[in-house]
Amino acid sequence: MSTDQQNKSWIICLSTFPPRQCGIATFTADLTNAIYQMFGPSVKSKIVAMNLTELSHFPYPDKVILQISQPREEDYVNTANKLNQLKEVKLVSIQHEFGIFGGKYGSHLLPFMKKLQKPIVTTFHAVLPAPDEKMRNIVQSIMKYSKGIIVMTHSSKEILKNDYGLDPDRIQVIPHGIHHVPYRISERAKSALGFSGKLILSTFGFLSPGKGVEYVIEALPKAVEKFPNVRFLIAGVTHPVVLEQEGETYRNFLTKKVHQLGLSNYVSFYNTYFDINKLLQFLEATDVYLSTSLNPNQAVSGTLSYALGSGRPVISTAFAQAKQDITSEVGILVDFKNPQAFTDAIIKLLS
Repeated sequence: MSTDQQNKSWIICLSTFPPRQCGIATFTADLTNAIYQMFGPSVKSKIVAMNLTELSHFPYPDKVILQISQPREEDYVNTANKLNQLKEVKLVSIQHEFGIFGGKYGSHLLPFMKKLQKPIVTTFHAVLPAPDEKMRNIVQSIMKYSKGIIVMTHSSKEILKNDYGLDPDRIQVIPHGIHHVPYRISERAKSALGFSGKLILSTFGFLSPGKGVEYVIEALPKAVEKFPNVRFLIAGVTHPVVLEQEGETYRNFLTKKVHQLGLSNYVSFYNTYFDINKLLQFLEATDVYLSTSLNPNQAVSGTLSYALGSGRPVISTAFAQAKQDITSEVGILVDFKNPQAFTDAIIKLLS
């Protein structure tokens, strides 16, 4: 056994992890860095990385010690057995989202949890109301095998209590983290990105039909008429699953709408998965951040959290986290699928 194994306590995170392009992967990278900053070197984080298939391996960093292929149920049990043999493992943190584990509603996770002989804390990144019986049973089983549950909004806790029958005393609300960056005025970052003197609206994250960006594009003509120096930056690759199933249909739909509305000089697409430093630079250049989800039950948005953490005012549709975090002091909530509401909010904030 290595000296590292003998002298260290390990927290294992079961999650997607960079360089896999996934919001939970980015979250987990930030989490493990924060754990080391607070508790290192006596406590280290190690990763069990979730892969989409057996063939989708990535050049992971050394902290990734094991990998699971999402659809292979035997991988989950084998990995639990391997972790049981590692005395330095003191805790397993499961970063949970239904789509990153195999089986219906991620049911392949349950044999892993049942076999594991280490304390488990599960963080729910998605909490869906009105579950069917199978989903409810799976979530109840996750609670049974966990020492505790973490959610990021109070509404998520209420849903777990009321719709799933979970014990609220075992559920902790810990808001989504942000990067500790000082507030800076936008002009330096605007100049670096080639937008000196412009008013920047931006949105980030995976593109998919549920993103709702088209409603902002439809809102822009009236905003541009009042503020001709407005520019709207749309940054992010198409969601990998959407790309595999539909190609660039949604991006092409958006670009066509931009051309039809005569906005080609006002809207820029960045088909790139930004690392966190580039993301923070774009946020620094931003005057107003737009969070456009069409899903009222979306529990949390990492990009919304980052925008608020950067001190940028936000216009957001009224999904779960936004309703909790966006007050009149930091932004404006708008109705879903309502271009006029976006127009009014943009003009109000830029004025």
